[in-house]
This record gives sequence, C-alpha cells and structure tokens, in this order.
Amino acid sequence: MTYDSMKSELKLRLILTSQSHTANEMAKSAGINPTKSWASGEVVHPKAKNVHKQNGCLLEVEDTSLAGALEQLQNVLQSQSASLLDLPNNVEVELSCIVYLSGEAPALYLEPQHVKFLASMGAAVDIDVYMLE
Repeated sequence: MTYDSMKSELKLRLILTSQSHTANEMAKSAGINPTKSWASGEVVHPKAKNVHKQNGCLLEVEDTSLAGALEQLQNVLQSQSASLLDLPNNVEVELSCIVYLSGEAPALYLEPQHVKFLASMGAAVDIDVYMLE
C-alpha cells in the first residue's frame, strides 16, 4: 500500500436524539433531510446485537479537516433552512466527529465562529479517533 492510498477520513455527524419524539418529528422540527434515521429498539448495525436506546436522526458530511466539515455542515443546514434553535427541550443535539486515521492526521481545529455555532445549538461534541493499520 502506498502513502497516497493511506488517507485519513473525517466524518462529521449532527445527531438529534429523543425518547419522546420520532426521527421524522425531529427532522421536520429541525428542518433537515437526515442522512440516516432510526427508532428506539432498532439494531444499531446489521452485524450488531445492541439496539438504539432513543429515536434519532443524523446529518453527515465528510471533509479533510474539522473546520472544513463544519463549514460544509453549516452550508447544508443553511440550504435546508434548518431551525435547530427551535427544537423542543427534550431533543438532544450532538456533534460527532469520527476520524479514521491512516497516514497524516486531519486538522481538528475549530474557529471561534464554529464554537459559537455549536454553543448556539447547545450541542455536545464527541471526537473519536480510530487508527487504521
């Protein structure tokens, strides 16, 4: 395997979860077209045995840096006229960054406007890095 074929991958997911609202209700309330959605009790992955504990939906983008992915996410939300600030109190908002590390690490830097954007949504932030060999 050459160095060029060993590229790191960064996925950024805006995740909405709730016990009391369905994935469709959350997506409609937020004004987003989710990449994926699920119901409480559904299997997390076809090869897994664990199940989702809450209803949820997510919107996913990919980029080579966290800042770039956040810019993409903001553009998608703007183009979909998303209204994340108007979500009911019992809908949790999380920003999940997943990095599959192979070769050079992507930049995990946040600009002040990104921090403001995340804070305005009340979003929790989770960053997971997985080493690929």
